[in-house]
Amino acid sequence: DLRKETELPLPRPPPGFAAPSLPPSNRTTTITTNNTNDCRRPMHCILGPPGTGKTRTLLECVMQLAHQLVPPGSLNKCTKLLVAAPSPVAADIICQRLAPYFDGWNASNPSSGPSSKQRMLRLNAVNRPRHWVVMPKTLKHCIPDGSSFGLPTWAQVMDPTLSVIVCTCAMSSYVSHLIETQRNAKTSNTIGFDYVIIDEAAQALEAEALIAVQCARRVSPRVVLFGD
Repeated sequence: DLRKETELPLPRPPPGFAAPSLPPSNRTTTITTNNTNDCRRPMHCILGPPGTGKTRTLLECVMQLAHQLVPPGSLNKCTKLLVAAPSPVAADIICQRLAPYFDGWNASNPSSGPSSKQRMLRLNAVNRPRHWVVMPKTLKHCIPDGSSFGLPTWAQVMDPTLSVIVCTCAMSSYVSHLIETQRNAKTSNTIGFDYVIIDEAAQALEAEALIAVQCARRVSPRVVLFGD
């Protein structure tokens, strides 16, 4: 029963919770982010024609939610967000635009020095050649493995300094596999991401979108779909 699984309360957003990067007349992001925190509504759909600021709203939501306190009922040590898109290029664009606000994958290395930023991972398919990535700013958020990319372990996914994972809907199947393995081992529905956000959801196949949705916590899930 989904209603019974979404009864955990969530603190109200702090005073001044707004979208500073958007014009004062555009309150879409503030409303969207506040509603995303409503545990009584596990699914949200943000609709609008091209050029209305959907992706910009998504980016603002990610930046603000990533710095919130962990929602009640979560086993995570920091707020965990999975941001998915139907195509690798769409995921790269999101990662590139978020890159200035998050540390890269290797920022967890002590030799990198201390940092106050949370980390972001751009999760790529292992058969995607590195030279196909045309947005250099995203590379520091990837796991290098020779001429291609590597995959994180469950411990690395749950690292308290890693707050955001950006990937394609299809590639979220790897994350879903890790989560299901842990759920079966610990028989817990609280394992998973606090927020799952899908950009260009109207362009995704229903099956691949559901793979990303599966990564959300089963207790008090929060899923947001952006699309035209």
